[in-house]
Amino acid sequence: WCGKGIYFATSPQATKGKAITPHSGIGCMLEVKVKVGKVLKFPCCRYCGGHKDQHVNHNAGELASKGYDSISMNPGDGDEYIIYDPSKVISMRTIPFKSSWKAHRVMHWR
Repeated sequence: WCGKGIYFATSPQATKGKAITPHSGIGCMLEVKVKVGKVLKFPCCRYCGGHKDQHVNHNAGELASKGYDSISMNPGDGDEYIIYDPSKVISMRTIPFKSSWKAHRVMHWR
């Protein structure tokens, strides 16, 4: 969606469909503290509003030249933050897979 960055969900619940595949039923979750800095916000994904500028290859230098440190967007399955500088990661821990976790499909109601 937004180039070669590190993508983060905003809650543990939002990671279920991303961390655990429906086919294998396995995966893990990382709990990460991140300095997002000044955030460039896209209102939604390119498929729910035609924001064609979202499907581009951003990088740390390009964002910094515009005064931003990270990007916030929703690709259709939950809000995400994207950073391009790994030094913005403050801490990280792995949360092991639990059999009670289930992959889910995001439903969109109209």
